[in-house]
Amino acid sequence: MRYLGSKAKIAKDIVPIIQSYIDNNGIKQYWEPFVGGANIIDKVNCKVRVGTDIHPQLIALLQQAQTDISVFPDTFSEEEYKEVKNNKDKYPNWYVGLVGFCSFGSKYWGGYRRSYDKEGRIKDEVRGVISNIKKQAPKLKDINFNCLDYSLCTPYNLHRRTLIYCDPPYRDTTKYSGTKHFNYEKFYNWCKTMADAGHIVLISEYDMPEGFECIWEKETRCMVDRNGDNRTERIEKLWRPNTINEVQYEQTNSR
Repeated sequence: MRYLGSKAKIAKDIVPIIQSYIDNNGIKQYWEPFVGGANIIDKVNCKVRVGTDIHPQLIALLQQAQTDISVFPDTFSEEEYKEVKNNKDKYPNWYVGLVGFCSFGSKYWGGYRRSYDKEGRIKDEVRGVISNIKKQAPKLKDINFNCLDYSLCTPYNLHRRTLIYCDPPYRDTTKYSGTKHFNYEKFYNWCKTMADAGHIVLISEYDMPEGFECIWEKETRCMVDRNGDNRTERIEKLWRPNTINEVQYEQTNSR
């Protein structure tokens, strides 16, 4: 699924790292608190996979993709796009999510998605986006998707040692509505708390504060304007909190 900030292009680099932590530590539960387009979780192997996000239309869309994609349209027009945008209450959440995330740049309601071929004819970009979701659907079958704010979960809510992969809204970048006032200090402290409790926490971000170590990085190119002509190079990084409590979870739960 195409999604703003998606890790689809670097999944081949990140997933093996995540998988190695799962396999080498006997992890039975994997959780993504910012699941987005589910482009990492759909490739991870773990007994229990949980994907959460605060976006209700996104979660409804992912749940619908799990249960029945036959109701998905093949495409929709710009007129239909505007109709749903202006009358969201008339449509089910999953459909609002589908139409909204089919926007330009995969930004929720970021404008009707279109591009042109060499002859100047409009290409049906929406059809390709919906087709991608349909192809992804079989990989989502056994994932537990729920609408949840990451901060509501404490170490005591997780009844088994968990690998937590976080792909939060990146600092100083374009964000979805609802994440514009993301509290980064609160998030950093939460990551440390979860790691200190014995859970394995991995974070995707360009930069992190002191107390986190970079375990992987790769230079990537990203689009920075609507025309797609202006691209910049950024370094994607995977981080982990520094903690001395690697085995605290096992010690605490073996009593």
